[in-house]
Amino acid sequence: MPAKVLQRLTVFGRMFQFDPGEVLIEEGIPNEWLHAIIEGRVDLEYADPVTGRPIRLLISGPGDVIGERGILYPALPIATARAVTEVTTYRLQRPALLATVHVMSEGLPPFRDALQCCIDEVESRREFFADAGSREQLQQLIEESAQAHAREQLGTNGIARS
Repeated sequence: MPAKVLQRLTVFGRMFQFDPGEVLIEEGIPNEWLHAIIEGRVDLEYADPVTGRPIRLLISGPGDVIGERGILYPALPIATARAVTEVTTYRLQRPALLATVHVMSEGLPPFRDALQCCIDEVESRREFFADAGSREQLQQLIEESAQAHAREQLGTNGIARS
């Protein structure tokens, strides 16, 4: 993004601190904040639809942004962003961000493309895990497959086939 766009955005943003375990953005809860991570590590995770347990999608750190989906689209977050370490972010609200990028139109295409790339990454990882099912379901499938294979190796009288 052009330097003058970034410079103008600093007028509207604010630094925020998060403690380990604190949620920056929560899956399914409306969000209109974009966080640029300055320091620390943030896990992006989503709730397993069967067990409700968190599944890590990726780890974000300094230079990464989170909350981009709520900036580009009027959609609920599909992942939770949780601080793993102490985290410092530069937080920008959607209206100020969009107004700035519209006024300084040279920043719009690269800004939109960069955010869309982040969105695509999270969505593809979430789809991968959703297609694979929950960890417990996957483990159960593996165990059942191993048991079926063992039964195939035994004859009906319990003696192994040669």
